[in-house]
Amino acid sequence: MKFTANEMAAILKTAKMMALADGVVTSDEKDVIKRDLASFGLNGTIDSIAIEHKANNMEGSEVISILSKMSIEQKKYACGYLAAVMVADGEIDEKEKRLWSVISLLAGFPIMTLGEAIEYWQKN
Repeated sequence: MKFTANEMAAILKTAKMMALADGVVTSDEKDVIKRDLASFGLNGTIDSIAIEHKANNMEGSEVISILSKMSIEQKKYACGYLAAVMVADGEIDEKEKRLWSVISLLAGFPIMTLGEAIEYWQKN
């Protein structure tokens, strides 16, 4: 799956928001986030530092604007990635579910169950 630097930053920003939604960022959640960055070819290089810096400085409205313009396949992937971050610690908090739903709605992600979303993410 190919993404622009802005798309990667927006996805990373939402992943960090998802991990923090329940007030605790676990090592399992960090591992899922890092593993996906590595799949983009970003693993501690200058590129990953730039993407992380960009993500940290993005406003919510910019994130939603970027996510909403992605292709349906990219949206499915992002939806699955966020779902994977949500379930990484083995507990699904209500705040995480609400955040996933709100992001999905505002960004125009396809309607998917957690299982469908994670399965798509794992296969792509």
